[in-house]
Amino acid sequence: MQAARAATLPAIGSPATDVTSPWAPSWRPARSPHLVAALSFATFNLYAFYWLFATWRELKIERGDRSMRPGWHALSIVGPIHGIYQYYAHMRAIRDIARSAGAATSFDPMVCMLAWLTSSAIGLVSTVLSMQGVSSATWVSLAVLTFHGLLLAWAQSGLNVAWRALPGGARRYQLHPATRVVLVVGLLLQVMSIAAHLV
Repeated sequence: MQAARAATLPAIGSPATDVTSPWAPSWRPARSPHLVAALSFATFNLYAFYWLFATWRELKIERGDRSMRPGWHALSIVGPIHGIYQYYAHMRAIRDIARSAGAATSFDPMVCMLAWLTSSAIGLVSTVLSMQGVSSATWVSLAVLTFHGLLLAWAQSGLNVAWRALPGGARRYQLHPATRVVLVVGLLLQVMSIAAHLV
């Protein structure tokens, strides 16, 4: 089996990672990492819950593991301790399936989890400061939001590498019209929010 190229943040949009197969299983969509990051940003990170649900469901089907509960898994991320474990478990599952397929990927679940945990703590502090009238804290929150989207994009890039390395490959992701609406409206709201803080 030919190993797929390594998935790294600087290369998430490279043309070489856009190869898909029309005969791939339906549960292996190769989502665009850029789209994942944009949707996370546009929805104020709410898309992350859907992404965790959808990719966990795909991993469940691929592994044939009925004990994996996508809905509960996505919601449990908000837990202070259990959520950290679930987030890491999610990222580790992506790394493991890539390894089992013989795919070469630099995606590191521990680094991803620690980056998410640290930035979440910074985001929480900045949100509190923003509520107390510290205007500069708003930009920190915006930076954290963007960073969280990039982490999901990194994870999606690693998952794409795994899907393409498996027999049958990955299928092209079909963007639902409703998702387009959410993306456009969300980005407009973000632009308006940023403009309001610049005035």
